[in-house]
Amino acid sequence: MLRTRAPGPHPARWTGARRQHVLSGGPALLDDVLVPVGALLTLVTTVGTVHWLKGKRILALTAPLSVISVLGMAGIARVARPHSPWAAWRYSPDRLGQARARFGGAPTEPVPRRDPPATAAFATVLTGVLAGVPSGAVTSLVGGLIVGHALLASSGRPASRRVCSLAVAAAVVGEAAVCVSGPPPDGVLPGVATTLVVATGAALLYRGPGAR
Repeated sequence: MLRTRAPGPHPARWTGARRQHVLSGGPALLDDVLVPVGALLTLVTTVGTVHWLKGKRILALTAPLSVISVLGMAGIARVARPHSPWAAWRYSPDRLGQARARFGGAPTEPVPRRDPPATAAFATVLTGVLAGVPSGAVTSLVGGLIVGHALLASSGRPASRRVCSLAVAAAVVGEAAVCVSGPPPDGVLPGVATTLVVATGAALLYRGPGAR
């Protein structure tokens, strides 16, 4: 009796396609791993970075737990410590007075005069990071770090400008490594585009307040 094979793709062809699918980081790797991990890390690093810049170091170090806790999420919206980088570079005199009333501090301490923030540069960085999350871009792995420091860099803080630039440079190198390691799948190309948008925003930060 002749044995008939069930209709379907040839095993060798299927194996070759499957191997190419896995090695090229196809939809299984992109949709099932990179996108959810990137979204989670963007949320965690955002919570941690904002807490750290607001002077709340314990909440920053427990960022993975604070993401799912009411206390951690509420801490993002609450007033920063008066001597934190967030208060120094983002707060108006009234808001800084609230911080001093909450945590203590000299109420007559002068508030430094700041130039208007570079909102266009920050908006470019934020847009690129958020757009890169569905694409599994490398920037989403440290998205909160980039966004948090870009916000203070837009107000002229030199240290945040350097941190933001280093994080973006590392993301650019990561995207380049993905592209040169093999034929890039379709899902990688949007990630490259959004990373370039983030890099453009980071470069524009050097034309904002405090830039030399």
